[in-house]
Amino acid sequence: MKKLQVEFQSNADQCGLHTFKQIKRSANTALYQRIRKDGSTHSYEAFKIKIVKAGTIFAKGAKPVEEDYESYPGKGGFGKYAYSCKTLDHAEARYEELLKSQIALDDVDEDAVESTDNEKKQSVNKVAAGKRGRKAKDRSNLKIPKDKFTMKQLELLNPEVSFALLYQHIRALLNIEYKIVESIGGKRGKPTLVYAPIDMVMSN
Repeated sequence: MKKLQVEFQSNADQCGLHTFKQIKRSANTALYQRIRKDGSTHSYEAFKIKIVKAGTIFAKGAKPVEEDYESYPGKGGFGKYAYSCKTLDHAEARYEELLKSQIALDDVDEDAVESTDNEKKQSVNKVAAGKRGRKAKDRSNLKIPKDKFTMKQLELLNPEVSFALLYQHIRALLNIEYKIVESIGGKRGKPTLVYAPIDMVMSN
């Protein structure tokens, strides 16, 4: 099983590229410091560690997860089994509470569903693509570059697909199939993130 990375970077919440650094963890609870590019602390995040199982599908057309891995909480997990704190003291208190708590976590991530047979896959794709009965969106024909790309380039390759759907697809598979490899930032506005397939990054 793949363990949580001790340190990694992510543009979570669209706040810019932050470094997430593990302060401590137990078997099922972790505490991370979230650091801005200038080295200052954005926040501390304490959470229960969820396990995403092999066979999980995050979006229609995406490859099933090949092996179990520990998942960092997404936006939907905060307030349930994860907490963002401004001070380390507060975060450590939350960590101790979570350590003693008996919170029951689902085996899969909020936006993922487990697939064990063809019948499940068909129902799963509908759930993963559209929650609460919304019509499922077909992502199987999305054109994804095999090299580095930005969201703007992805949008140009898929003119009939909304930017929101393209962004949702890439974010759902971040650190699973794709990875942020560069942040091109100007002094004005948000930096442009450059993505690449994980297989390509690992081979370099």
